[in-house]
Amino acid sequence: MKQWKRKREWARAYFVLFLASFIFLRLFIFVPITIQGDSMLPTLQSGDVTLVNRLAKIQRFDTIVFNDGDSQPVVKRVIGLPGDRLHYQNDQLFINERKINEFYFNTFTQEEASGLRTSDFSLQEILPEGEVPSNEYFVLGDNRRFSYDSRFYGTISSEAIIGEVQVIFYPFDRFTSDF
Repeated sequence: MKQWKRKREWARAYFVLFLASFIFLRLFIFVPITIQGDSMLPTLQSGDVTLVNRLAKIQRFDTIVFNDGDSQPVVKRVIGLPGDRLHYQNDQLFINERKINEFYFNTFTQEEASGLRTSDFSLQEILPEGEVPSNEYFVLGDNRRFSYDSRFYGTISSEAIIGEVQVIFYPFDRFTSDF
């Protein structure tokens, strides 16, 4: 009988530790976000449930979630970092006058890629100073033709960023961490 009681106490301790760890991770590190809209097609689809890492260090081409002006979560891809000057010409990205390969477009089908993905523009047309301000980021949706992004509302503040999308975990047939 004592042995059964001891096992039950250990099981309870493990359960409490598991529950505390889960709550800690959920509150402070990983946040589930459901994607709404088509601005990140085909990378992310409306209805995808993702896990967002709040502690990730934001880098160029990360897929991030941030709060818009109405505190709604929005998902986009980081294109410009603080201090960057950028422009698009003939569907080609230039950052600080260097031609940049947007590797995440390699998965698009030929049909999706026909025509210009991104219209020509320069950061100078959007921001008077012509470069991404400190503690701010320039973001675009992968579905550039139908994305409301930094081309329209300017840069986003680092304080608005919730975190980086780490994984799609639902629906299960779309489970991936490859962005």
